[in-house]
Amino acid sequence: MAELTNALRMSPRSVTHPKGTEKLDGAIILAILAVAGVAAIFLFSVKGLLDQVPDVIDSASRARAAWQRFKLAGDGATKAKEQPLSAQLTELPSHAQHDQEPPAAA
Repeated sequence: MAELTNALRMSPRSVTHPKGTEKLDGAIILAILAVAGVAAIFLFSVKGLLDQVPDVIDSASRARAAWQRFKLAGDGATKAKEQPLSAQLTELPSHAQHDQEPPAAA
């Protein structure tokens, strides 16, 4: 009869989980959460870098075009020195164009 009384007093948790595994369960959960957090930060960083790729390519092509224009202008620099200063100046923007609002940033 004493054995039956002791068996009834035991909690269901003590039967299914050996003693001392509560700390291990918490550590496993923390490890899973830590790995998931690191993966989320890594994916967020990669996405941010990949979002910038098209802008970098556009900027590189604009820089390359500007460099080519600069090199071509360097070849024509001697011709420009021979022209009078009034022929070298370009038309200045009118006041109506100058007073416009600057374009909004994207």
